[in-house]
Amino acid sequence: MGYSQSALVEGIKNKDVLAYEYMINKYTKTIYCLAYNILCQSLNREDIEECVSDVFLDAWVKINDFDQEKGNFRTWLLILTKCKALIYKRKKVLQMLLLSKD
Repeated sequence: MGYSQSALVEGIKNKDVLAYEYMINKYTKTIYCLAYNILCQSLNREDIEECVSDVFLDAWVKINDFDQEKGNFRTWLLILTKCKALIYKRKKVLQMLLLSKD
């Protein structure tokens, strides 16, 4: 079953698990590629996969922040991905700095 952008967003807003699964299936590759490009030099594969999972969780929780009038759902997911990946990267840098001081 496919969803239009508006049906997908409405499904997620209504906490429809099938819409959530569809979002994951449709956007995992795109989100993983962006997260990988940001994180590949500093984090391992498992950490990148955790970041991707966190992006989908954020999308589920923050779906009411998405405004269909202002933008595209895929773009919104990519913005969430970039923000989440940069947070992961900063945490890794801070951990490295703290470890080097010991």
